[in-house]
Amino acid sequence: MFGGREWALTRAPSPAPDFIGAMTKPVARCISTALLLFANASVWATETLETITITDDYSNTPITTGDVEHSEFTGAYKTIDKQQLERRDVALSDILSFESGVQSRQVGGLGSFASVSIRAGDSNQTAVYLDGIKLNSGSQATIDFSSIELLNVESVDVYKGSSPLQLGHGAIGGAINLKALNGTTKPTTRLLLGVGSFSTKRIQTAHQSKIGRWDLVATAGTLNSDNDFEYVDSNGTALNLLDDERQPRHNAAVDQTGMLLRTAYRWDKDNSTKILFQLNNKDLGVPHWRNTEDNQASYTRNDQQLQISHTFNGLKNWNNKLTYFQHDNDDHFDDRLAQVSIGGRNSLTDTRVVGGKFYTEHVGNRGTFGVTTEIRSETLDSTDDVFVSQNYNVERSAVSAAVQYAWFSKQGNLLITPAMHYQSIDDEYFGITRRNETTHSDSKLSPQIGLKLDINRALSIRANAGQYYREPSFYELFGSRGLIKGNANLNPEFGSNADIGFTYNSSNSWELQTTLFIGDRTDLITTVYDSIGVGQSINAEKARVFGVEIDHQWQINERLSTDVTLTWQDAKNIDNSVSLNNKILPGEATWSGFARVAYKQARYRFWAEFSFKTDRFYDQANILPAKDSNLQNVGIDWQWRNTNTSLAINNISDNVVLDLNGFPRPGRAFFLTTTFNF
Repeated sequence: MFGGREWALTRAPSPAPDFIGAMTKPVARCISTALLLFANASVWATETLETITITDDYSNTPITTGDVEHSEFTGAYKTIDKQQLERRDVALSDILSFESGVQSRQVGGLGSFASVSIRAGDSNQTAVYLDGIKLNSGSQATIDFSSIELLNVESVDVYKGSSPLQLGHGAIGGAINLKALNGTTKPTTRLLLGVGSFSTKRIQTAHQSKIGRWDLVATAGTLNSDNDFEYVDSNGTALNLLDDERQPRHNAAVDQTGMLLRTAYRWDKDNSTKILFQLNNKDLGVPHWRNTEDNQASYTRNDQQLQISHTFNGLKNWNNKLTYFQHDNDDHFDDRLAQVSIGGRNSLTDTRVVGGKFYTEHVGNRGTFGVTTEIRSETLDSTDDVFVSQNYNVERSAVSAAVQYAWFSKQGNLLITPAMHYQSIDDEYFGITRRNETTHSDSKLSPQIGLKLDINRALSIRANAGQYYREPSFYELFGSRGLIKGNANLNPEFGSNADIGFTYNSSNSWELQTTLFIGDRTDLITTVYDSIGVGQSINAEKARVFGVEIDHQWQINERLSTDVTLTWQDAKNIDNSVSLNNKILPGEATWSGFARVAYKQARYRFWAEFSFKTDRFYDQANILPAKDSNLQNVGIDWQWRNTNTSLAINNISDNVVLDLNGFPRPGRAFFLTTTFNF
């Protein structure tokens, strides 16, 4: 035990002659030594490691360097395990919104754009990571969670307010880290077939295995849905009920495919290499808020993600991980008939992010010293056949670093984690002729500190405080979207967060967590319009957030369990403008909650859940109130031999929920899925 961290390094018995291993082991050691010399000019050798017990078969013991060590994290977090992610009746954004402090928004049916916010931080103030590599970029400030295939995810960690060192630069709201599927010791192959309302069809397959020192994962899946659910259309006159009519949603069909390949090779007990490659494609219609029947607008998106990481431990008492990543995104929005946009659009957007991330740590008897550094290059090429004069190119160079020391008291019941974050960016903008050049640069330091105290075996208290920034997106800085102009003089959005909470766990079957949080946000970016309707992004808003989160889990007995979360937050604008001051931030519910009860009997499991959101508005001035959201879902899971079947009925009361005004979510729907395990 090292300050709360447990080590389980293992060693395999002497193997038979292995030609490949004999050739590759020296290469791995040379790579490891070179990388360490590049990253550390000096050696941290003031403390020595305790004796490590070596056992057999290290090939089945994962090297976790670079992963978040939760015993050294003081912030509020929740891990969503694989069992929760196996359901196919809801999207990942819905599953995340069941957690306290988290709210989601979806602009339609299955596959439609879905975003997530934490503690009233805007969706672009929420950092999203895949295996520790940030997915947000200058051109993609907000992550579309509908494009994330649940089949590819092993677990999800949700961090509220403060972020762990291993993730790097933090975010104003918090962070979400997606962990890709891992191989299994026993080779497993799954085939999932699903059908549901609105002509929904889903086919997915996945293989996981470990073969010697190799870890292998391969998945593929497709989702199709007409999304032609019926709803009551007010015809744009919310106060006149006489012209309301029930009609199907038009031009909302989705066709989504994806695949994941992930492999890892364990060179020896201290060295491993992992490669992840992921493809996603989405084609969907873009419905009009007035639900016009002849609408033909469409949106296509292609995502590619490549990550190669090498972990090398035990070099002069340092553990290290180096990752190369490359993310490519291609978007095509086609509305040449001007059916959903002003003037029509036929825009192509190509984005590429390339970079490297290095993490190093020294684990001592009383604490862990860690450093995370990242360098990335981002490019955006935007072209439009209709608005040719607004075509442009942007290049961003970004450097970030974070350093932290996690210190444990001698008794091991007190943890203090002072940290410092740094970020610097340089942007270059070029217009269509590449003569219209604009630059933008900025750099910031932000401190963070956390504390955790274990009062006894059942009760612990934690407290955190820190400062965070969000750099403006390319569209906010240089925007060329119809009647929107960019502003290269924008400042980063600034946020300071603090929270205090306790966890009481009298046994493994009952746990209660309560957190009080507060945050101040300044220089928030908003869009203002002039007298002729031309908009521009400016730093104009200030906000203050105050709230309480409650999480309660109770495994009543081996058959019956309950899960309840509740959030109250006072998220208000404190702008000098009389019309906006003391108004609730748009889209953020004051009250939100979730409750679930599950009962297991033999091969069957029955469950029911209820979620709600109240007191929210669509606009900044709080003139357009959103209808309260109350959703009830029920389901039954049945296991027979190697087959699992699930039936879910969602939104039983058939409520019309509009996260975005004019864009309803589906009413009552059923989903039936069967999974075959081989």
